Amino acid sequence: MSSFLRSLSSMRPVAQRVLRTCGVLKRGAETNQQFHHLSHHQSLTLSRVSPVSAAAIVLHKQPMSSSVAQYDVPRTGGRPADIQGAVNRIQSTLGRNGNIAKDNLLELYNLMTTTGIVSGSHVLIALRSCGNALAELPAAERTQLVHQIWNSLEQLGCMFDTSHYNTMLSVLIQNEHEFSPTEFLANMESNDVEPNRATYQHLVAGYCTRGDIEGARKILEHMKEKGYPVTESVFNSLINGHAQSDDMSSAEGILNIMRSAGMQPSANTYTTLLCSFVKKGDMENYGRIMSESSESGVTLMDRHLLKLYYHLVLAGQTEEANNIQEKMMKQAVHKQDIINISMNLTTLGHVEAAYQLVKMLPMISEAEFNSEETFQHRGAFFISHLVKTNQPVERVVAYTQRMREDGLHTDAVIIALSSALQCKRADMVFALCRRMKEDGVPVRPHYFWPLLAETSSARNLDSTMKILTDTLEFCEPDADTLTNYVIPLVEDQSYLDVVAMMKSIGVPITDDITVALIRNEINRGRVGSAAEILAENRVPFSQLRTNLVSTFSNNPDSKGTTTLLNVYSADATPTNDPVGQFLLTLLENNETGGAGEMNNLNVHLETLLKELRNEGCLISSQANYRQIQEILTENELPGLKRIVYQLRTRYNNMDSSRPAARVGQYYENMDSLEERLAAVLSDGANADNLLRQLISAQAYHGNLDKSMQYKGMLEENGGQLTAGNYAYLIDASCKAGKHDMAVELKTAMESNQEFILDMNKYQRLIESAVRNGKKDQALQFFHELKDRQIPMTEANRSLLFHTVNNIAQMGDVELTKTVIDTVFELQLSPVTPNILSTLPSVFLDGDDVGGLLDVAEYCIAKYRLLPRTHDIFVKFINASDLTSLQRIMDLSSEIRGEMNMLYDLLFAFVWCGKTEQARKIVETPGLRAVAPRIKWFTDKCVADNKPAELETFLDLSKNLFDCDRNKIYWAALELCDRGNDWENALKLWDKSQEEEFIPSNAILKKLGEILLRNNQAVPFEIPEDIDTKEGDIVSHEPNTGKKSGINRNMRSFLDRGLVDDAWTLREDLRNNSGTPIDNNTNSSFIRKFVQTDQLAQARSVFTQMLEEGSRPLDIAVNELLSAYANKGDIEGLKTTGEEWVAGNFMKRPRLPINKYILLSYVNRNDIDLAVDYIRQELAGGEVSERQLGTRAMFSRLISIGVDNDIEKVRSLVQELSERGSMRQAYDLFYAFVEHDRFYEAEKLLIDIPMIKSAHPEWILGFIAQLSKRVADDNDLKRLSRAVALVEPAINDKTVLYRYLIKSYSVMDQCDNAMNLYQKLLTEGLDIDEIVKKNLAECLKRNGKPVPFDEPPESYDFYAQKYKSGRFAGQQ
Repeated sequence: MSSFLRSLSSMRPVAQRVLRTCGVLKRGAETNQQFHHLSHHQSLTLSRVSPVSAAAIVLHKQPMSSSVAQYDVPRTGGRPADIQGAVNRIQSTLGRNGNIAKDNLLELYNLMTTTGIVSGSHVLIALRSCGNALAELPAAERTQLVHQIWNSLEQLGCMFDTSHYNTMLSVLIQNEHEFSPTEFLANMESNDVEPNRATYQHLVAGYCTRGDIEGARKILEHMKEKGYPVTESVFNSLINGHAQSDDMSSAEGILNIMRSAGMQPSANTYTTLLCSFVKKGDMENYGRIMSESSESGVTLMDRHLLKLYYHLVLAGQTEEANNIQEKMMKQAVHKQDIINISMNLTTLGHVEAAYQLVKMLPMISEAEFNSEETFQHRGAFFISHLVKTNQPVERVVAYTQRMREDGLHTDAVIIALSSALQCKRADMVFALCRRMKEDGVPVRPHYFWPLLAETSSARNLDSTMKILTDTLEFCEPDADTLTNYVIPLVEDQSYLDVVAMMKSIGVPITDDITVALIRNEINRGRVGSAAEILAENRVPFSQLRTNLVSTFSNNPDSKGTTTLLNVYSADATPTNDPVGQFLLTLLENNETGGAGEMNNLNVHLETLLKELRNEGCLISSQANYRQIQEILTENELPGLKRIVYQLRTRYNNMDSSRPAARVGQYYENMDSLEERLAAVLSDGANADNLLRQLISAQAYHGNLDKSMQYKGMLEENGGQLTAGNYAYLIDASCKAGKHDMAVELKTAMESNQEFILDMNKYQRLIESAVRNGKKDQALQFFHELKDRQIPMTEANRSLLFHTVNNIAQMGDVELTKTVIDTVFELQLSPVTPNILSTLPSVFLDGDDVGGLLDVAEYCIAKYRLLPRTHDIFVKFINASDLTSLQRIMDLSSEIRGEMNMLYDLLFAFVWCGKTEQARKIVETPGLRAVAPRIKWFTDKCVADNKPAELETFLDLSKNLFDCDRNKIYWAALELCDRGNDWENALKLWDKSQEEEFIPSNAILKKLGEILLRNNQAVPFEIPEDIDTKEGDIVSHEPNTGKKSGINRNMRSFLDRGLVDDAWTLREDLRNNSGTPIDNNTNSSFIRKFVQTDQLAQARSVFTQMLEEGSRPLDIAVNELLSAYANKGDIEGLKTTGEEWVAGNFMKRPRLPINKYILLSYVNRNDIDLAVDYIRQELAGGEVSERQLGTRAMFSRLISIGVDNDIEKVRSLVQELSERGSMRQAYDLFYAFVEHDRFYEAEKLLIDIPMIKSAHPEWILGFIAQLSKRVADDNDLKRLSRAVALVEPAINDKTVLYRYLIKSYSVMDQCDNAMNLYQKLLTEGLDIDEIVKKNLAECLKRNGKPVPFDEPPESYDFYAQKYKSGRFAGQQ
């Protein structure tokens, strides 16, 4: 970020601004298509439609003005994902700025009318957007537009419900449009739409807008009959109505009526009355009411003062408007109001007054990124709006200069340029570029792409060259500009002719022209021609790689591609590896497209690899070679692996030898062990091993006395206890309350062998010492944890917390403090609220408020942390201990900031039912929504089943700035769903109508389900679950056009390590341009964030994709899960798995969550928990043995090589096999073989003989897997040893040897293959055609005679024949 800020005079600031509206900065042939959409939007004329119902008359349908009728909207494919994307852009802009862009609304309208895909919530958003939120249009045009949308959607058959009529009413009122409320109500009833409380409130406002007080009174009488309350908003409407009828006395009298009804006039009420006086020009009474409001203790916030400012400006009261401006506090929470009013004033021609508001925007400092410089980026919307409202060029340029001089926006001219490009104002584009040149700001070639796109797509060479000539005043065209817009128009000319043409208009002759010409040839599929140009005019391979990969993927030309790569291969080095870079990029791009793309590429890739091998084009980078082989292995392409193996220039054979692990003993169930012990003792044999197993087994089951008895027998025989024996005995002693015995055992263990207890055993010892009053010894054990360097993994830190917490629960506060101090001083744990929370927890369940304050002050004073803050605040409030509450507030504000303290206090007041106090907190100037804090509280309300508290917070959140209330409504609805409370659920719907809040589709669907479940009428259209139905469309989009180009551009950034640039482009596209981000790109972001250890970002993209109904690619999800496993984050794994399942992406087998959880346990060194987890999952019956994923866990465990842990797994496998669960035994056997630990594998076959006989087909399957992986001599040696090991268990030796002969043949080891063939003949075994065909091909490749009749058909023919026969035999 700091580098971005420092480079204001370089490309990046300009590029980013233009990108946000134009979607440029392309690298590839698809750019022309991308900008075709920018420069040639198809017009969507909002033509009038004939009246279709009385609603059209009631709504005063009028002919569209030219400004509305000529809106241009880009036509799209019209999929549900496009519509949801348009909705998301509107909601995002509305949330950030409080307004929406006209183009975004017209895009949504176009999508709904052209596709016919219309949902109730989308209609609500479209209608609502025609009100004050559409600040860039005058009110009259907004009204015309909302009429057009309503009528068009009605023609499509859209069924309007109460919420739609209410929204229409609200928009008409906001736009101050006169309409007949009586006819509107009659039309609703004629269409069987039942008005609700919000409808009547809006109708009152409608009558009052016309000054019809009598009409308003009739509605009020009707409301009284219905039992609807008269709210503050109704009184405010009456004030406006009396003012409209020139009865200011009655308008002011409403204040007294409110007071008599027990309702105090609020700031909103006074603002309504003040604005009425301003409209009448009665500044005397205006001043009087202003003074009265101040004397009444009513504070006008900035949002009220801004409304006054707006009306004062319109009334020409400039002096008073300036006075009001000076009174404002200029807080960030009112940024949206400032933006909207400024845009409205600009639209109405009051540009200078609007600019004065822009100057009030809160300063945005980036000093935290660069302490030497402060950059300002305020008021970009103002400049954009000047351009969009067709202000003169001179005025726009003048204001850009003023904004820079006033310190508002350091690059306002760039914002203006971006908007001018979007609006296609070429005169302004060049004028602004001249200003940039005068100011010393570089002008980049891609700024002119939208202008070039228009002429280039029309195949107008003269116009294109004219624009290119004009741009030379500012900059030289780069390779991308020439590639996308110029060369395609002259591709039929020779290289020299193109160079001459460029030279004739003044374009410097550089490598960019050569790059553009070569790219064009590649893009057109003429790779051989590109190679010819390249042979005489060398350019960096990096500038051609993306084009070459794209062309080969779509139109494979192995010979031409090889010729081109051969040009570079002579200069290849380990750091400059064109062949490896090309192959790696090609494989990665096609891999993200799924198995289908990889299979389609397979044949062509094999041809290419052979061409490269024959031409001597080698892979020079070991890193590239390794990654290529990994991808081929994952996709099970051993044939390609072998060819790639031949393309390497250097390969370091890894030493596969590993130190043999000690083969320890395992113990069976105790009855069996004791029987074996008796038999061994009767034979006079050595029973030490059995005694050791019995010691551990009895201690494990809590039989301490018997364990000690066997211990005595072992010592009498001169045997020694193992470290595991001591660990079990110490644990059993602590559990039995024999602390001294435990300490003695620990001392004996440490004197006999070098062994360190784990955290589990230290926890037992520490707690035992405290219980027995040996505090000093307990503290000494903590020091041992440090001295002996016990690794503090996440699991061990969890045990440490439980240790401290258990000590705290024993009631000795001073000892707990000492223990906590010791833990932190020894750095056994970072200072976190988790461990500190053990102190206040002791007092929160009791009545000792003073003790609670003491420990809270201790935590803050010593560690600057306040654990269990919410519970402490609640405790003091419920105890009415205001002194302690004030003290803790002061301390909390000091360490956590005032904003966090206010949220702590707000949540505590709500929790304790102190609504008025909570309301005062919400009204605190400057308080704004903090999403994580709000989510924490709503989650807590749901978890603790607190509907009343949640409803209170929902009411309060209405006035909380920048608050996403959808999540609060959802939480409240969850509680209704949990209790099947349809009445409260329906009240939530009524509340949303009164507040003009648009619920999300998810809320509407859940609410509808609750009502239907209880046989209640649903007053709205229940949204269809289109996400699930359309999932395939979203997931498998064709890579064409603008969307594909931008997505590939982002992936290109990621490939080059420009993650920040790619992310910035992604967010800009999501929020502004409307370009959907495809699954491949989002999945690439997940993978890149995982690779750079940014798991929070990876998880954010993952969650966004699921929420939007798209499916992350399996490889990305697996890499994310693997990263969680490597960090030991089991919670992250479980949550990710739950979200995946909830996403309903079940067309492929479910994610191997269990496998990663087990790997996580291994990485956390929690083997005991892993073993327990396996037992628990298998016992539950919800997961099969195969789905459990123990093979990966065993493999990881063996690679680490901790013998004691391996023995625990061996014991588990033995236990499970005795119960008939054999999969884990096979998995352990496979893991031993894969790590070349054949001694342990053989021992396992002896100990569990059922492995040989239970499932021989599993063993054959494993041998087949090994044979597919053979790529070098080490792989072949491993396969050979594995075959020898399992041979006695396999009856069909021919099948077993077939895999080995095939691997010998592939590796061209003809002698070994022939020896095995002779063995088959000697033993009289049948030799099938597959074996003979493999062996014959190997012999012929190596120039050796074939001593048998070679089968005439191809190898594939016999392989298919074998598969068919095997399948038939299974029927």
